[in-house]
Amino acid sequence: MLGRTSLLRSTGLLRTLATATTTTTKTAAAASAGAKASAVQTTTLDNGVKIVALPRDGPLASVGLVVGVGSAANAPVGSAALLASAVFSGTAKRSNVLQVRKLEATGASVSSRLTRDALAIHAHVVDDKAGNALALMADGLVNCTFDAHDVADALETLAASPVEPEQAAADALFGTAFRYRGLGAPLAFTDAAKASLSPEAIADFAAAAVTPANVVVTGVGMDADALAAMAEPVLGGLAANEATAAVAAVSAPYTGGEFVAPLNGSGHAHGVVAFPVPGRASPAAFASMVAAELVGETAPFYVNNEVSLLGAFFDGEDVAPAVAALKAAAKPDADALKAAKSRAKAAFLMSLESNQTALAFLGDAITASGSVLAPADVVKAIDAVDASAVAAVFKDAFAAKPTLLAVSDNLPAYADVVKAL
Repeated sequence: MLGRTSLLRSTGLLRTLATATTTTTKTAAAASAGAKASAVQTTTLDNGVKIVALPRDGPLASVGLVVGVGSAANAPVGSAALLASAVFSGTAKRSNVLQVRKLEATGASVSSRLTRDALAIHAHVVDDKAGNALALMADGLVNCTFDAHDVADALETLAASPVEPEQAAADALFGTAFRYRGLGAPLAFTDAAKASLSPEAIADFAAAAVTPANVVVTGVGMDADALAAMAEPVLGGLAANEATAAVAAVSAPYTGGEFVAPLNGSGHAHGVVAFPVPGRASPAAFASMVAAELVGETAPFYVNNEVSLLGAFFDGEDVAPAVAALKAAAKPDADALKAAKSRAKAAFLMSLESNQTALAFLGDAITASGSVLAPADVVKAIDAVDASAVAAVFKDAFAAKPTLLAVSDNLPAYADVVKAL
């Protein structure tokens, strides 16, 4: 929990896009990245599993399995995090030890990425081993036996993993904003989650979550047809499950509120004030991106499918400068708006340079809206954002109650923050 004064001081609290500066060199590099970015290719297996690929030349290939359930799922807290361990667990074909050895033999670097909206498992590997890595990951995810010993080991590992201060702060912010339901459910694994999960519970969750309607295969470094050919043998037989709808994200309304942790006699007060803005699934998502750049490149900006949170940091016990920064961002002049759009485009295009963040872009986009814009179309959409679109984002944001998260012994009254708006 919040107990140390440094926990809010990260300048990049889970920014979805890479931080960009206004230097000519970096903007030029981003333009070059955009010129090299291929069009996104999509196809679908006969059973409905979506395939999304971003072709590019090079010896490295990256493949991902995205399951459209995250920490906001209608399931015991920690279910999605535990599901990620399935790729390293035993299946009907092999033990957990053999599964891990087989993955290691491909030379793949395998990692998982859990958000409030989805779970993704990524593998980065030399291109001629991509099919093997994908087959092993998919077999683990689809055919995991959830042996009691494997589940117990996974729970111990998750419970022992340290929670980064930034993650603790983000969970507290979202928990306060959404009353700890839906998007407010914690991403970090907790002791309570460990106690509530069993092999039977996670097996039921996996059966409901890992279905054709909920699974997307992503790839960078190959075309969609090649990726589909890799996926078909292991995912082509995946069957639908009527329980899938039951694990969909809980729709909890944004409420706002305040969470204050005491200084305990050390450090100095600091915090963040945040508001709801349109998420990825909204046509106004690009206006939210530009709005975040107008607040500042270190502005806390947490992006989700339905509702994102945008705010400003403050030091000391005076929240007025943070509120002033947000209000100023709502009324940018032409030069400020142009610069903010340039930073947003640069951040997006630079993110495509890395296979890992490119995979994240593909997975996030497809789970948010069912389709993926080509990089060039994302740039055009950012360019199309005008002052009225930005003003609309802030107008709706300020109409909602703020969410105030702070480490302080003497914070101004919450009502004073509302009044300052």
